[in-house]
Amino acid sequence: MRWRSLGIVAGALFLAVAPPLISEARAGCEPGVHIDSSTADDARKKFVAAGYTDVHDFKKGCDNVWHAQASKNGKPVNVVLLPNGHVMEEGD
Repeated sequence: MRWRSLGIVAGALFLAVAPPLISEARAGCEPGVHIDSSTADDARKKFVAAGYTDVHDFKKGCDNVWHAQASKNGKPVNVVLLPNGHVMEEGD
C-alpha cells in the first residue's frame, strides 16, 4: 500500500512540474483551432493512392492541410492534402 501511495504522489508531482504537452501540429496555432486527428501515415496513403512516390517531410498546418515532398513521373514535387481529401501539387 505504501508503494502505491508513493507512485501516486510521484505521478502528481511530475504532472505539476512537467511542461504542458503540445502536439507538433498544435504548436504555433491560435487557441481554439481544431486540429483533426489525421496522421502522417494517413496522408502518405492518400498521396500514394494519387500516384505520388517517395513521399517524405510531412508537415501539418493549423488549417489541417498536410504538406509533403514527393516524386511524380521521376520529378520532385511539393504536394498538399486538403482536409476534404483532395490531393494536389502546391501551386496548382
